[in-house]
This record gives sequence, structure tokens and C-alpha cells, in this order.
Amino acid sequence: MNRFFSLGLILVAATFAQEGSYRLFGDVDKKPMLTRIFIRSTPQGWRVERTTGRDHEGAKTTTLFAARADDDGDGQIEIDYVRASGVVGALGADEDVVLHATYTFEDGSVTETWEQGDETGVAKGYREGPALILERESTFADLFGDELKRYEASGVVLVDQRVFVVCDNSHTILSIPADLDPDDVSSHELKGKGSSDFEGITVDRRRGRFYVVQEGVKRKGKQDTPRLWELDDDFDIDDKHWLDLELDGVGKGAEGIAHVHRDGEDYLFVLLEGNSGRDNDAGRERGKGRIEVFRRTKKSFKPVGRIDLPERAFFADYSGIDVRDNRVVVISQASAQLWVGMLRPDTFEFEDEGRAFRFPEDGSTTRYPVMEGVAWLDAQRVVVVSDRPTAPLDAARHARESIHVFRLPTGD
Repeated sequence: MNRFFSLGLILVAATFAQEGSYRLFGDVDKKPMLTRIFIRSTPQGWRVERTTGRDHEGAKTTTLFAARADDDGDGQIEIDYVRASGVVGALGADEDVVLHATYTFEDGSVTETWEQGDETGVAKGYREGPALILERESTFADLFGDELKRYEASGVVLVDQRVFVVCDNSHTILSIPADLDPDDVSSHELKGKGSSDFEGITVDRRRGRFYVVQEGVKRKGKQDTPRLWELDDDFDIDDKHWLDLELDGVGKGAEGIAHVHRDGEDYLFVLLEGNSGRDNDAGRERGKGRIEVFRRTKKSFKPVGRIDLPERAFFADYSGIDVRDNRVVVISQASAQLWVGMLRPDTFEFEDEGRAFRFPEDGSTTRYPVMEGVAWLDAQRVVVVSDRPTAPLDAARHARESIHVFRLPTGD
């Protein structure tokens, strides 16, 4: 009997419970690669797609389709891939197999061992979380017209059912109602010339203070350093503070900021863009997201510690953060995902690995590739702002320079 048979038969036998999508990471010719596996039911039968490209979303990809599958009944599946699109078991026997892969599934993780001609490789990854549910969205141009030439949104915070947005190309703070009513928007202009380099905004609700962070500013005798603007509730500038970050080698600066009040003290969580706070390929070594913690003193903010994000926030970069009632949300621009975790009430440590969610997609292509800032609206909803997409992401024009409200799905 031929060991390959229809994936539909596997499912009938109730031994194949892996429907969903997966992300796997490995190297090909010393270049980091991202592989995504999509397993889903269609009216015609079960379809498995394997999309591979450089390890960042928006890169050029190659898609293969499963023609045959074999389940050993012990959490391991072998699949033959071809270039033709179709359902498992229905493709012609004369199709040329271009890649053979073996998958081992265990506790949400997956390992792929593949063979393609004389080449072999191994990739490891995890089952993706469900997609966020879009509730509403609007472009900044529809809300504010041509007040700004560009709306390169980078940070957002919620205060009294209004969201305040900063852009890294402007010193203007945009004010928008949470329901995105275009008849109730306003703006506040801060003193400054040229691009602001603003990357995040947060609020100390007890003190009535906004904090806006610049990613990195030239500082005499030192490396570029993040700088904090302290504003009162009328957006007048009260003070500016340097945020001393100790980075190993060339580092990425502040990409997001959140205020936390605990045990009578005020803290700022500063999210770094790259893994381990680094640039280039080193910054894409996933599973090493970092938050630097600063405590407010009488005159400044003093670095007091570091929080490592759990490996489940397995992202290529980190672009926005918010904290509410010990619940932390972090988003990634390059990975087009959102992660939620819970801090322990007595320490700045996470209770567990948390959960990751995907931004909505068209098949294997993300519709939201440039998400830059995030804030909680309530326990199940977030507001996210998007930047201006550039090549190779400029095809996602409907997500450019916009504000979006998403709901977290419940259950699995």
C-alpha cells in the first residue's frame, strides 16, 4: 500500500489536529528564512501551503502546495510539496515533487526537517495565534485633511476616551475620539523644527502628565540617546530628560513607551526596537525582546532594571507598547503581530509566556505591515496606528497612515 494518502483520510481518522497556521525559522545559505505553513479546510478538501522567504514580512516569497501526506499516528507527518495549487490527495500522480518535509508537532511547537534536491535543512517554530478582529479604522487624511503633508504615526495613548497620536515626522499631537468621529478631532502643536523623531507617547494619569519619547538624539560626548519630553495636560513643555540606556554595541533606541505606577513609585517602560537592542541581523535574533525600566526621581528618570519579553513574543522587531492594570501589549511591525502578557503583581516579571495574535491577512500576505503604536481601549480592544509603508510593503496602501481599532478574539 502506498504510504501517501489523502489528508482528508488523516482527519477522518482523528489523528491530525494541526489545522491552522505556523511560523518556522531557519537558515538557508546562511540567510535567515521565515517559513509559514497554512493548513485549512476548503469545500474541495484539505489544503496545505508552504510559503518561504527572507526572515521579514514583505520579502519576496515562494509558495508550494502539499500533494500527498503521511501521518505516522504519533504526532509526525510527512508531506510532498509541488508547485501546482490544489488539495491534498487530488493532485495528479505525475506532478513533480520539489520538496519533501517531515513535521513533528508537540505542545504548540513544530519542527520541520526538509529535503530539496541535495539540500537539507531544519526549521523550528510555533503555531500562530488567531487573527485580531477589525472593528473600525480611518485614515488620518480622512480625519484631519491636509493638516500634515504626511502622517507617519508612531505612538498612541488613551485618555478619557480620546486617543492622542504622535508622528515621527511632525511635532503635532493629534487628538481623536475613541469612536473615530471625524467631527470631533483636534491637534496640538509643540515647539520644534523638522522631523520630531517621536516614537511613543504615554500618560501619568495621577500627575496629569504626558511623556513623549524620541528614539535617539545626538548628545555631546555620548552615543545618540533617547530623550523624554514631559508635557502638562495642556501640552505645554515642562521639561526634557535624557534616558540613559546601556546597549551592547550598536543599538536601536526607544520605539515605544508606557507609564506604570506601583507601590507609590512611577516607572517608565521603554521598549527597544531590535532584539537585544541591536541593529541589522543581530536585532532579528528572535525571542530577545527587551524593555528598559526607569524610575522617576525628583528631577529625572533613573534606569533601574530590564524586563525580557517571553520567547512567545517571537518577533523580528518591536514597535509599540502599552500597560494597563499589569496587562502588557506589544506589537511588531516586521512580524505583523501583537502579543499580550500579564505582569506579576509584586515583581516586574511575566506570569507566563502570554499569547500572540496576528493582524488580519489576505491569504499569506499581511494587510497591516506597518503598525507602529498601540494602546488599550479596554480589556478586549486595542487602538493601533500605522506608519507610511515603503517598498516592498507599499502595496498595502489601505493600511497606510491610519488609525485602527481591533478586538482580541476569545477562545482558541
